[in-house]
Amino acid sequence: MVRSASSLPLFRGIFPGKSVNEVSFTRPEEGLSLLQCLSRSGELLRGSSSLPFSLDEAVRMMRVMIQSEVYDSTFYDIQRQGRISFYMTSFGEEASLVGSAAALQKDDLVLPQYRELPALMWRGLTLDDILAQLFATTKDPGKGRQMPVHYAATHVNMMPVCSPLAVKIPQGAGVGYVYKLQKKDAVAAVYFGEGAACEGDASVGFNFAATLGSQTLFLCRNNAYAISTPVEEQYKGDGVGARAVAFGIDTIRVDGTDLVAVYAAVKAAREFVVSQHKPAFVEMMTYRAGGARKRRVHSWKRRGGRSWQKFAFVGETSENLRSGASSAFTETGKA
Repeated sequence: MVRSASSLPLFRGIFPGKSVNEVSFTRPEEGLSLLQCLSRSGELLRGSSSLPFSLDEAVRMMRVMIQSEVYDSTFYDIQRQGRISFYMTSFGEEASLVGSAAALQKDDLVLPQYRELPALMWRGLTLDDILAQLFATTKDPGKGRQMPVHYAATHVNMMPVCSPLAVKIPQGAGVGYVYKLQKKDAVAAVYFGEGAACEGDASVGFNFAATLGSQTLFLCRNNAYAISTPVEEQYKGDGVGARAVAFGIDTIRVDGTDLVAVYAAVKAAREFVVSQHKPAFVEMMTYRAGGARKRRVHSWKRRGGRSWQKFAFVGETSENLRSGASSAFTETGKA
């Protein structure tokens, strides 16, 4: 039987597309859309719906973000003094981490990289837990077997922090697959940076989750730097989200400095994962304001940072928290 070219079946494994008779390269003309809900002054943008969380939740989010900044500043100084051997800050990424954690549920398993302290604090990691790990006291669940910042706490439903980049991505794909088989109303929430997304384990994890339909929520913090390597030297193309799309994963790109947008995006993505039994990917575009030189943090603040830092009670709350952190540090040092 002879069939015309137009009636021939499509090749397997690709989407329908037009046929051409000349050699041409395919390159997307536009990038992924960016979800934003707040103006730089902290007001809801025109067309945005009302806040997706209550006022009490908003105050708690604010408090955790302030706590995170105070703790990072305090422990960074302690590390520079040689009292602990290692520390990683989350300066500039607080909204991404707190907003995403707030949109998760208690039964969701968090698989962190190492800058996710604000997310873990939201889920119940206390100052005592943090100090016990940083100083390797007897209260540390790891009993000093790991270097600082490698938190592990079953009461916040998290996997322990691991040093190698991207190892949590295939692990999260596997956990999400188990959740699917168990028909569990939960997701495996995997945090990682855009640098980790360049590791081979990332591609393995994305493909596993996409083909098997894992209940995995990939949360990528694209902060423009992998340690000291800028994104221009890491990859070509439209960020990391475009790669997720290529793997067949439903993807949202969001302004990671916009607390409301992050919460809305992650909440919607989580609901999609548990209802459709397939993975989702949220790329949170943000800035890593901390680094080798602490003055970068102050420079970022002078440029405005995000509006949440300008509220009147931030200064007073910060000082109270700093005093409490210093007192707790002193007591830990005596142990």
